Amino acid sequence: MRITEKDQLGLIEAIEQKCLIKVGELRLYGSRVDDNKKGGDIDLLLIVPNKEFKQNLVKNKHQILAHIKRKIGDRKIDLLVCEAEAIEVDPFVGLIYPTSVILKKWV
Repeated sequence: MRITEKDQLGLIEAIEQKCLIKVGELRLYGSRVDDNKKGGDIDLLLIVPNKEFKQNLVKNKHQILAHIKRKIGDRKIDLLVCEAEAIEVDPFVGLIYPTSVILKKWV
């Protein structure tokens, strides 16, 4: 995984502060998961408990990304927010989920 521990902690802290998440998962996917690749943006998958929570986060996505950038610096970051059921019903989420790496799980 090509992300520093400091950046990982900054991502988690930013998500916790801005999203007030209590249940869900934060996962890293894409090229940053592969140690043999270089460069690439930071692709994050945030799995949340329900549709209402997801809709609220999607509305505030720009604010969340700005908060993350304040924590870890100005980087290209993609944030995909979905419900757990998307793993089974969304083709893209179903494709990226198996190779993604868990950064934090809230229960």
